[in-house]
Amino acid sequence: MQVQQHSPTLAGFKTVFSRPSLGLAEIAWRWSFGFATALLLTFSVIEYLDSLPVTHRDELLFRTRQPALISRALAQILRGSSLRVIESCWRSRFPSRGYFSVR
Repeated sequence: MQVQQHSPTLAGFKTVFSRPSLGLAEIAWRWSFGFATALLLTFSVIEYLDSLPVTHRDELLFRTRQPALISRALAQILRGSSLRVIESCWRSRFPSRGYFSVR
């Protein structure tokens, strides 16, 4: 007695070749989901960077172009910013709701 093996991949290719619109719909769905994810991530990063306080002293340290001073300025800017990450992600996802007080 011989058992016939069923390949899901082969069945999927047969379906796509018989109905090409299913393949195109699958590709469109995946790309639209990826685009929406990338857009949400981009807006979250922009909101986060916009919420960081940069002082005149930090700008001066950046202009020196010395790695040690730049890292000190970055550490000062990013100190205590974990709540800002959460706030910016929340604001980019739900812009009309004011759950967090910002600035």
